[in-house]
Amino acid sequence: MYIRRICEETTRADAVAAFRDLKSTLPEQYDQTLQRIEQSGPRATLAYRTFAWLLQVKTLLSLDGLCEALSIDSGDTKSSKARKPNIQVVLDACKGFVIVGNISKRVELFHHTLVEHLSSKSQLIDLMPQIPRKCLSYLLYEYFKDPCTDTSAIAVRQFSYSRHTPVCFGPHMYVAKQKLSCRTKYAGL
Repeated sequence: MYIRRICEETTRADAVAAFRDLKSTLPEQYDQTLQRIEQSGPRATLAYRTFAWLLQVKTLLSLDGLCEALSIDSGDTKSSKARKPNIQVVLDACKGFVIVGNISKRVELFHHTLVEHLSSKSQLIDLMPQIPRKCLSYLLYEYFKDPCTDTSAIAVRQFSYSRHTPVCFGPHMYVAKQKLSCRTKYAGL
């Protein structure tokens, strides 16, 4: 994260200034990176949606699985390739907060302290209820309506995200409910 921030600078003086700025605490560094993400326009929305998915998944997602999850829109009846983002665009939008495991080739947040930090951000708390809705939309895709009758029907359903949704739908609902009740409880203070 620190090196990436320095490497993004365009002049030597800016790189030196960014290096000097690294003396702040880790939460301050996280907040600075989040500010840079928020300044990136439409990519900020993609980054926050990615964080919301990664905060709620109970199993690590593959690269394709994450992109497929990000492409789900409530009310869809089938997968949309036009809405599926490129993984490199996703990783760039997240400014080093999301990494791909060398061995597992699974996508994850780069450190457990980031999980704690992001969990308190209102932008993500607002996105949490969308995850179970998107999982439900996914499970209602026309591909899954009828039982598999042969191997070709199974092959059609071999989506990267399809193994994750049935296992994690319940936990997504529980987490979303907890976040909403916590937010409601403290909103009146």
